[in-house]
Amino acid sequence: MLVSCGGTKQADGRRIVVTVAPLAGLVEEIVGEDYEVSILLPSGSTPENYSPTPRQIASLEGADMVFVLGTMDFEQQIVKRFENQDNNFFVDVSEGIELIAGGYSHSHSHEHLGCDCEHHPHSEHAEHHYVGTDPHIWLAPGTLEVIVDNIAEEILAQNPDSTKYYAHYEQLKAKLQQRKEHYQEVLTTAPKAFLIYHPALGYLAEEYDLEQISLENEGKSPTPAALAEIVDRVKAEGIESMIYQQEYPLDVVQPIAEILGVNLVEINPLSKDIIAELDRIVGALTNSK
Repeated sequence: MLVSCGGTKQADGRRIVVTVAPLAGLVEEIVGEDYEVSILLPSGSTPENYSPTPRQIASLEGADMVFVLGTMDFEQQIVKRFENQDNNFFVDVSEGIELIAGGYSHSHSHEHLGCDCEHHPHSEHAEHHYVGTDPHIWLAPGTLEVIVDNIAEEILAQNPDSTKYYAHYEQLKAKLQQRKEHYQEVLTTAPKAFLIYHPALGYLAEEYDLEQISLENEGKSPTPAALAEIVDRVKAEGIESMIYQQEYPLDVVQPIAEILGVNLVEINPLSKDIIAELDRIVGALTNSK
């Protein structure tokens, strides 16, 4: 019944909905196939510009849990449709993350996405300010750890006797800690600045003291003056590659790469296996010059 771009085999009618594929991968690491896990954002879509269909919104009725990043406009659209109902099944996984400034606004609401403050398990943090913040909170191991904590907290609250889920959660946390340490080691000797088309790696840059040089500004391609400045930076620092997200077509990014004289490196920030994708991204950063 749920309109989505993917899900696990359903077990005994229990259902979890997530807004983007990376959250699905993390949820499945904890629950396995005990829940049907469905993804709202279709494959190939850009979350910043996506708008959910009425059928998708209606299909959330009856879900045991709905995990949202808490930083995207389309999530706010969904939650607003349930504002006059009991919506405590929404879990905002951004709780506890200090949001950083982004290139442009993705939301004009200051409301917490889990707005049932009396019943929601994270209601003590009901004031979040999303305007002008970077929404890509899942693209750094430190913030990803907080997301995993928030996911596990809700799953374990609904399954308090599950030693299996707790063990899976501990294994996932250990995997993330290992990646954090590995990234710290390899990025210490990596170039301190990297070039990217869309500013998706702000949290990773902040965590490892890197500089993200973005071509896109406030959702727009660079002006000739801005592009000229970036050309000078690329030459001065010897940057040889530009990272871009796979949902951006080559005919958009290739001409700019040719002007800059850099190679293109494709990444997929919306990969379901986000830890493996972070490995690829960090690999690209260590070879960006």
